[in-house]
Amino acid sequence: MTGTLRVSDKVISLKHDHIIFGINDGKFLIYNDPRRFGLIKILNKGDEFYLIDNNGPDPFEKHVDAEFLFQKIKNRKTNVKAILLNNKIISGIGNIYASEILFDSKISPKKLANRLTVNQCQKIIKSSKKVLNKAIKAGGTTLKDYFNAESRPGYFKNKLNVYGRDGESCKVCKSKIKHIVQNNRSTYFCSTCQKS
Repeated sequence: MTGTLRVSDKVISLKHDHIIFGINDGKFLIYNDPRRFGLIKILNKGDEFYLIDNNGPDPFEKHVDAEFLFQKIKNRKTNVKAILLNNKIISGIGNIYASEILFDSKISPKKLANRLTVNQCQKIIKSSKKVLNKAIKAGGTTLKDYFNAESRPGYFKNKLNVYGRDGESCKVCKSKIKHIVQNNRSTYFCSTCQKS
């Protein structure tokens, strides 16, 4: 998705700036969204918001473990990649990170969710935390136009193992990275490393 929040010392209006907030330290928080996919809604503490009321927990919440994931997916006959992108099950995993998480956990994106074992669910949860933590430390992933609030790109792109690397050699086994489309989303994987 596109759209950014940036912090600035002064108001310099750019094309597609939609909202400018003055913040306590004399700086400004500016919301820019060229495609107008975003939404800003001001809520009071404790208010519910219909767009996120049905979201599942994020992978960092304490109760999100192998058993939690296994119970959520044991009867689902969809591929595991679609499960990772389903915010009603687990929130906060985007398409890039789903491919990277499955590579790290050595699980094929084609595997059906109802065929995952508890041990494989444990690998997915562990890899989710590992990959997302690395991405956060790198400032996110800039492929085209992502920038953080300080207008800096994310550098996790330099650490991607499979995403966007179709036809390149796997960093682990040197097999070629493959690209498929699942549920209208690009998926990248190594069929040698991700056999299960």
